[in-house]
Amino acid sequence: MYAWLQGGGLLGSADGGLTWELRATEHYDGQSLVVTPDGGRLILGALYGGILVSDDRGRTWVNAGDRIPVERVWSSDLLFDETGMLYLGTDRGIYRSADAGDRWSPASAGLPMDSSEGHPQGVRALAAAAGRLYAALWQGGVFVSADQGNTWRSTLTGEPASPIEAAAIPPSPTPAPSPTPLPPPPSPTPAGPTVPEDCAARPIFFANIWETRVALLGCPTGAQRVTVVDQSFERGWMFWRSDTRDIYALPDGAPYARFADLWDESQPEYTCPDSYPHQTPPTPKRGFGRVWCLPENGYLRDQLGYATSGERAFESEVQEFEHGLIFGTDRGVIYVLPFRTGAWEALR
Repeated sequence: MYAWLQGGGLLGSADGGLTWELRATEHYDGQSLVVTPDGGRLILGALYGGILVSDDRGRTWVNAGDRIPVERVWSSDLLFDETGMLYLGTDRGIYRSADAGDRWSPASAGLPMDSSEGHPQGVRALAAAAGRLYAALWQGGVFVSADQGNTWRSTLTGEPASPIEAAAIPPSPTPAPSPTPLPPPPSPTPAGPTVPEDCAARPIFFANIWETRVALLGCPTGAQRVTVVDQSFERGWMFWRSDTRDIYALPDGAPYARFADLWDESQPEYTCPDSYPHQTPPTPKRGFGRVWCLPENGYLRDQLGYATSGERAFESEVQEFEHGLIFGTDRGVIYVLPFRTGAWEALR
């Protein structure tokens, strides 16, 4: 059993998680970690173009990012299917490998294209069930493939979102024999609510907005009035809510991200004064600054740019749902944050 610590390295356990051993301390900005079905190799997907492999249980690593046939990708998820085929979700679509990460080929035909960049949209998560692959995109919804990523179709329309060209599927690895029969596939998950009448109650706040987004957000689960702090950036916003101490970063044109506020009064007000001006603006401070400054959040810093204002507090109504939340500001802007897609909305 293995666990990758963000900024802390690799932990390994030989007793089912009762005790842990630090196997590696390198800082690789890891985003997803998988082990080959035979347990012989670890593969780590990282930011800044990193794909790292280890054949000695994590004690040494080789960067194999140059084996992916594009200039640079940021990894978001790794997945083995039941045949042993390996899939990599990135900010530029999906890639697959039939040899545990030694060689990679594109597997994005049918996914929506990023019109401004000319490559497939970014992938947030991958899943496999009953011989099918599922890809949750940053902004394009969920797509499904029945041919090991050779072609993809929208789960909503049943159609591809970009032209599909013939492509050869790499040969699947031969699965290792299992000593015990595989369990039966899980029963299908019942469909969630799709109309307001599917929920036992209506939300206290923002009911008119929720009515057209029931399938996206689910049923209401709670509502409160809380203090919110905001800060504007060159290309987006950050928000902090007092009841949960969560920080939400909303970059323009990109999925939002949620972080725990780990700053306290014992820490410096500015987390990165040696790299950026010791004043606000342009450098955020306290909790916002800690999130913005951390090396593993460099992608977010690039997306948001510099702060263009100081922090500002106001009282807000927050409505929570099974799969998202809605909150308002005193400027008349209402934000919709769906958990499953990350594609936030600002309504005026």
